[in-house]
Amino acid sequence: MNKPQNRDCQRQIKGRSTLFQFMLRAQQIAQQEPRTDRGYAMMTISIVSVLIFSVLAAYMTIANLSKSSTNASVDANNGFYVAESGLNKRAEQLRQKFANTITPSAGSGTTPTSIVSCFSVLTTASLTSNDFECRNYLFEHSDRSSVKVKNLGNKDAIGGSTEVTDRNQTLDYTAFTYVKPERDYTTTPPASTVISPGEPFAGLNALEYRYTIYSTARKLTSHYLTDPGFTAAEIEAKNRSTRITGDAALVESYNAKRAAALDVAEAVSKSSTNIVLQMDFKSRVVPLFQFAAFYEDDLEMDSQMPMSVSGPIHTNSDLMAMSYSINQDPSVSGKVGYPSVTFSDANVRDGTRLLGKVTAAGNIYAGVAAQTWTPGTPACGTTNNCGVMSVYKGSGSLTSRDSYYYFPDKTFDKANTPKLTTAQIAVFGDRMKDKSGDVKRLSPPKPGFLREANYKTGETGLYYGKADMRIKFYPNRSMPFDFTSIQNGSGCSLTTYNIPSDRQGSGALTCSQLTKGQLRSLQQPVLFVPTTATLSTPDRDILKALRVAIASSPTVLTLNDLNNLAIPSTPGTWGKTFRDILAANSLPAPSATLKAKQLVETIASGSSFLPPPIQIVSGNTPSTDLNVNGSFYNQLKGAWMTMLQTNIGSLTYWNGFGTYVESTDPTTLTSGYAPAITPTISSGIPIDRLAFKTKAADTSKADLAGSFLHQGLASEDLTEGGLVLYASVSDDLNGDGTTSATEIVATSTSNNGSIPGKDADGNIITEVDYYRKYNGDGGVKRRSPYAFVFSGGSELPGPLTIATDQAAYLQGDYNNPNVTPGTIAAGTPYVPSNSLTGDSTVTPPIVGSVLGFYRQPAAIIADTITVLSNQCVNNNGRVGRVGTGTVNCGSSTAAIGSSSQSQVANGIAINAAFLSNLMKSGTRNADGSYTVIALNGGLNKYMRLLENWGGSTAGTQYNYSGSMVSLGEPLESSELPSGAGVPRRNFNFEPRFNALSGLPPLTPSAVYLRQDVFKRNY
Repeated sequence: MNKPQNRDCQRQIKGRSTLFQFMLRAQQIAQQEPRTDRGYAMMTISIVSVLIFSVLAAYMTIANLSKSSTNASVDANNGFYVAESGLNKRAEQLRQKFANTITPSAGSGTTPTSIVSCFSVLTTASLTSNDFECRNYLFEHSDRSSVKVKNLGNKDAIGGSTEVTDRNQTLDYTAFTYVKPERDYTTTPPASTVISPGEPFAGLNALEYRYTIYSTARKLTSHYLTDPGFTAAEIEAKNRSTRITGDAALVESYNAKRAAALDVAEAVSKSSTNIVLQMDFKSRVVPLFQFAAFYEDDLEMDSQMPMSVSGPIHTNSDLMAMSYSINQDPSVSGKVGYPSVTFSDANVRDGTRLLGKVTAAGNIYAGVAAQTWTPGTPACGTTNNCGVMSVYKGSGSLTSRDSYYYFPDKTFDKANTPKLTTAQIAVFGDRMKDKSGDVKRLSPPKPGFLREANYKTGETGLYYGKADMRIKFYPNRSMPFDFTSIQNGSGCSLTTYNIPSDRQGSGALTCSQLTKGQLRSLQQPVLFVPTTATLSTPDRDILKALRVAIASSPTVLTLNDLNNLAIPSTPGTWGKTFRDILAANSLPAPSATLKAKQLVETIASGSSFLPPPIQIVSGNTPSTDLNVNGSFYNQLKGAWMTMLQTNIGSLTYWNGFGTYVESTDPTTLTSGYAPAITPTISSGIPIDRLAFKTKAADTSKADLAGSFLHQGLASEDLTEGGLVLYASVSDDLNGDGTTSATEIVATSTSNNGSIPGKDADGNIITEVDYYRKYNGDGGVKRRSPYAFVFSGGSELPGPLTIATDQAAYLQGDYNNPNVTPGTIAAGTPYVPSNSLTGDSTVTPPIVGSVLGFYRQPAAIIADTITVLSNQCVNNNGRVGRVGTGTVNCGSSTAAIGSSSQSQVANGIAINAAFLSNLMKSGTRNADGSYTVIALNGGLNKYMRLLENWGGSTAGTQYNYSGSMVSLGEPLESSELPSGAGVPRRNFNFEPRFNALSGLPPLTPSAVYLRQDVFKRNY
C-alpha cells in the first residue's frame, strides 16, 4: 500500500476512535444520573451515535467514490492524450522518413501484430532499422508532486535524440505504439493517384502510402524511482551548447546514469487505462518536378525582362512579384486583376506571364523587398518596353491582355512592399492562392540530401546510394577521378559499395571500380567509326592499332594532338607506339605529315575523334593557348575554377566502342600511368559496356539512323526510372588516404573530416549545417573552388538524372536531339514540344523503351546550376574557349553584359528538370518588415549565366522546357547572379512530367500526410 492510501486509513481509524470515546463518556454520564433515567439516556445516546456514525460513514464513502471517480477521469483523460501524442509522434517519424527520400520499411525485423507485445519494450530501447517496431515514449504528469525524478526527459521519436531539462518532474505515463503498413511497399509499389479537386495540389500525381498506427497509454504504479545521481559537472556538460575538452566523458556518464534510472522506472508493473487509439492515414509523396517552379524559401519574380512560365508554381514561403507598368494610367495604378485603358498587349508579352496556377504557403506581396523602383521611370531600357506581372486566367488568347489577371504596381522600397489582401487575391480566383486559401506546405528533402552520406545519422545519401555511375573527383591526384559502375548482375556487396537495400534490383548487382587503365582510357579522345562502315581486314587492324596506341599513351592526349598535329615518331609517344604496331603486323606506315584525323577519315568516311569522356579543366591562371589547354574563370565568383568535365555523348560511345590497355599497377592511382605490356593489336581490351548495359541495336526505323538506339548504344537500365550519375569531390583532395587541414577545413557543426556527425571531442552533433570550407579559397564557407561540367548532351542514351553536391555547369544544347547543336538563331523563338497546343512532331518517350532521337526524361540536380552557351568550348572540347584579352566563353573580366563582351551568337535549347539553390535576398521579420541582404534575382535569374546573352527583347534565344526547383540556400556557392546580359527566355513546363512514368529517374519528392480515420478501439 502506498503512502496516500496509508493516510486515508489513518483518518478512518481516527474517526472510529473518536466516536467510541464519545460513547464511553456518555455511559459515564448516564451512570451518574438517577437509576430511573439511565436506560432512556443510554438509548438516546446510542441512537444519536449510530446516526452520526452512519452519516460519517456515508460521507467517507461518497468522498472516496468521488475521489476515485475524479482520479479515474483524470487518468482516462491523461491516458487518452498520451496515447494521441504517441500517434502523432509515430506519424511525424514516418513523414520525416519520406521527407528524407526514404521509404519506411521493417528492415530485417517483423511488424508487431498486437499492442500487448509492446508492453515489454523499454522507452530507452535503441531504435533499429524497423520503422514499424514497437516504440514507446515517456510523458510527465505535471500535477503530481509527491515523487520527483530529476533530469529525466523523453526520448524523441525522430532521430532518437534525447531532450533533457534541468528541473524536477514526474514521469507518470508511457505511450506504447506500433505501425502497420497496408502492404509491403518494398515488394509491392504504392498506388499512384491524382489528387482530387478541392484538395491541396489538386490535379497533381502522387504516390500514396497507407499506414495504421496503434497507440495506448499506461501509468507507472511505482513512484519509488531512484535519483540518477547526476553530478553538477555532468549536468553542465550535457547542457553546454558548444562542447569543450573533457565534455565527452561527462556526457557519456550522464547518459548512462539516465538510462539506468529510466530502466528502473519502467521495470515495474503498469496499470492499463484501457485506451487503444487507431489512426489511419495516407502519406502522399508528390514529385517536385510536377511544378514549373517549386521554392522552399521566398519566391521572387519581376517583369522587367520578357519571360513566360507555363505549369504550376508553388512556394513554401512568401511570393514576391514586382510588376512594372510605366504606361499605366495613374488613376488606376495599384488596382488588381485588370489593366488600365492605356495598357497594351505588348506590356503583357514584354513582362512575366505565369500561365499555370500559383500557390504560396505564406503571403503574397506586390513587389520584391530587395528591389527598388518608382513608377514613371524607365526600368527596362526605354519607356515603351516595360512589362507587367500577369497570371493567365486559364482560357483565351495567350497574347491578349484580356486573358490575364495583373499584380498592382506601386512605389517600392525596402520598407514598402504591400501584402495583397484576401480580397485582392480573390480577384485571381483559383489561379492564385496564399495561406488564407488553405494552401498547404509540402515537406521537401532536407539540406544536405545531395551529400554522399547524412552527416548526422551516417545514412547513405539517396543519389549516391542509388546511382548507376559514380564519379569522385580528386583534384590534386595524379589520376584525378574514380569511376564506379553499378549494373544488374550478381556478386556485388551492398555494404562494400554503400548501396541501400531499397534500391531497385539490389538483390542482383554487379559493381565495378574502374582500374587505372580503364580510367586513363576515359581521359583520351574516343575514335568514332560509323557502324555502317564496311572495312577490310587491314583497315580494321590499322584502326585497332590506333586505338591501342591512344589508350596506352602515358600522357593524356587532346583533340588538337589527333586532329591538327602529324602522327609523331618520337620514342615514348603514342605515334611511335602506333608505328611500331603497324610495322610488327606488316601494315603500311603513315607519312610523316599525316594527321590521325586524316587517316581515319580516309579509312571510313564519317569517322572522327570525339572529346575525352572525362577531362579536367585547370583552375590555374592560364599562361598558354587556352583554345588548346583550357582554363575557366567564373566572373561571379571572381576566381579560377578547377572542374571535372564529363561529355555525355563521348561517354556513351566509349561505353560501346572504347578500348583500354591495363597499367603496370592497375589499382595505384596516385602515380603515373604506364602500360603493362608492349602494346600489340591484340593487347587492346574492349570496354564492353563498363559504364552501363545497352539495348540491342534497332535498325528497323529509317528515321533513327545514327541514333544511339540504332547503333546499339542506348541504355537498357530502367531501375529507379533510368540511369543516375552521381558526382562528388573527395575530402581527400590528393588521394593520400587522409583528410588534412591543408585540404579541407570543416565547421564544428558539420564534419571534422574523419567522423561524420561528431564534433572534435567525438560527441554526436544534433544540428548539422553540411557546409565545407576549403583552404584553397581562403577557408570561407560556400566558396568551393571545384565544380562539375556536363557537355555533349544534345542526345542522351536514355532517361538520365545527373546529381552532384557541388556546382554544376551545363554547356550547350541538352536533351534536344532534333536540332543540330548551336543552330538556333539568336533572336528566334521556336515552339517547344511542351507548348500549350501540344507537339505533333516529336513522339513522347514510352516507358520501358528508349526511342532513339526522342527526348528523354532528364534532370540536373546540383548545389547550383550555371548554363554555358554552345560556343563556350575550346578546340579540345573543354569549356572555356577564349580569345585575345578574354578569360572564357569569349568574355572578359569586365562585368557580365558589358560592351566589352560579345553577345552569344546562337541560341540554346535545354529540355531537363533543374534543382538548383539560391541565396536568400533577405529575411521577413516578426513585425512584417523585411531585412535585405542582397537581391538574388529570383525565378527570372534562377539559372546562373556568365556570358552576354544580349538582354531584353534583343537577347539571344534561350528555350527551356522542364521544372525549376530550389530547396534552400546553396552549400558550396554563395555568389549572386549577374544583373545584365540575360537572354530572351522562353521557359516552359515539361508536360510529360505530369505523368509519373514521364518523370526523370529518382525525381525528388515532397510529402504531406492526410488523415483518414481517428478512432478509439474498445
